Amino acid sequence: GATGLVIAIPGAARGVLAVEHACGGQRAVILLAPICDEAAIDPRAMLRLNGELGGGAIAIVDGGYVVRFGVPAAQIATAPLTSIVAYIHDLAASLAPARTRDAAVMQALEYLAA
Repeated sequence: GATGLVIAIPGAARGVLAVEHACGGQRAVILLAPICDEAAIDPRAMLRLNGELGGGAIAIVDGGYVVRFGVPAAQIATAPLTSIVAYIHDLAASLAPARTRDAAVMQALEYLAA
């Protein structure tokens, strides 16, 4: 359950989710940026990409690949959250297969046209 850690995540409109995590008395905020459905990319390819990341990690959460980045709770007040959110959002978008990116663009255009 939640332990009461409350933070404002800049860039939440970018689709980056913040999840509280506690383990052995240590608390952190895990930032998750969606990449695509698990079936859209070969797991071996994603594992290779994961080894090339400069920060964060690729994980499978709820049937989809995400970029995962942990920030210790003790550093939330001083962490450059805006930059971190932008980084993982842009990284996730760059890793998405072309058809996923194209579908997202089409959805955005359809929304704007409505």
